[in-house]
Order: sequence, then structure tokens, then C-alpha cells
Amino acid sequence: MKNLKNGSVINYIDVGEKFYLIYDVTDLYHNIEIGFAYDLNEAKQICRQHCKEFPGSKIQVYEMIKE
Repeated sequence: MKNLKNGSVINYIDVGEKFYLIYDVTDLYHNIEIGFAYDLNEAKQICRQHCKEFPGSKIQVYEMIKE
């Protein structure tokens, strides 16, 4: 390991730690975060439940990687 100084940045790549952020984007000026899921199947269930509660809503899902 290199000698690290106080305040130095450590660069690393996290492999495979993904999660999904789910937003309601029906209103153009406000993106409302509905929740997050650890896999795509869980994200689908959250989206379906939200669409049942709020018919006509537009939903976006973002895949994120933990760092």
C-alpha cells in the first residue's frame, strides 16, 4: 500500500454493488423520490404499487453503484 497523506483521495472501483432509485417524474418541475430497491424485481413491485395508487403517473428508475 502506498503511503497516504492526510486528506488524500483514495480511488477504487466497487464491483457489483448496485441499487435502484425510483422517482415519480409526472410533474416536470418536481422529481419525487418514491424509494429504492436492491434488485430490479423489487423495483418493479414498487413501481406497480405506485401506479396503482397514482394512476397516470410517470416513473423513472435509475441504476446506481455504491462507492
